[in-house]
Amino acid sequence: MVELCMGVPVIVPTKADEGFHLSGTSLRRALESNPRTSAIILCNPSNPTGKNMARDHLREIADVLADFPSVAIISDEIYERLVYDGEEHWSFVSVAPELYDRTITINGCSKSHAMTGFRIGYCATSAFLSKHIAKLQSQLTSCASSISQAAALAALEDPRIDASHWLQSRVRELQEKRDLALELLNVIPDVAVDKPTGAFYLLPDVHRYYGRSVALEDGTQAVIRNSNDLCETLLRVEKVALVPGSCFGDDRCVRISYAASKDVIREAIPRLARFLRSLRS
Repeated sequence: MVELCMGVPVIVPTKADEGFHLSGTSLRRALESNPRTSAIILCNPSNPTGKNMARDHLREIADVLADFPSVAIISDEIYERLVYDGEEHWSFVSVAPELYDRTITINGCSKSHAMTGFRIGYCATSAFLSKHIAKLQSQLTSCASSISQAAALAALEDPRIDASHWLQSRVRELQEKRDLALELLNVIPDVAVDKPTGAFYLLPDVHRYYGRSVALEDGTQAVIRNSNDLCETLLRVEKVALVPGSCFGDDRCVRISYAASKDVIREAIPRLARFLRSLRS
């Protein structure tokens, strides 16, 4: 998306064994090294790591951004309702109201209300930025379908949704699936995975399997050099689809979505384990 806007994306590296923590020091270093930076995108909870940033963590990030007044903050909070283990989601601008004028909060109904097909998203920001966003959108998509808008309004305002505990039950269900997926991943040798507290993704580090190979049905050998090779060969051999970490700036990892049935999780992750065991140095 950044490249489509003729921008240059800069990835600030984080590590699985550090909980994918974006430190203020790392952010400051990245901003100082890239003085033409116009915006930072914060996805909280994160796709692909599942990291839910605590209030103090967001405050640390805000304190750094205060020193870079020309940098806008795009805070993607579409997974805000999907947090686990009793954690609370904090909206960036609620922690740093002094940065309101240059913060754009992104949200929607796709994740929280399982309305992906309705294609509804929205943003909250200053009147100045809203005016220019609306001007651009009117020339690109005109507006969202009126049917989708009505459905989204019902999802957000209908008291029966909260009264039935529908959202709470979905969160409990996803937490159970997360725990199941973690249990299955944690027994695979040489795979490091952090316990996420939001969204519905796991980002295990599988780079210790790179450089190995596996025999294919046609008699050839497939060499696993990176996350793309691993995902492509896994799909071919075990019919399991994961997303390469290279898509997110970390080629050491692959992304797993546990927004699937428990039966699928019980089948898919052991297939991943079997595939990794089959790799030979």
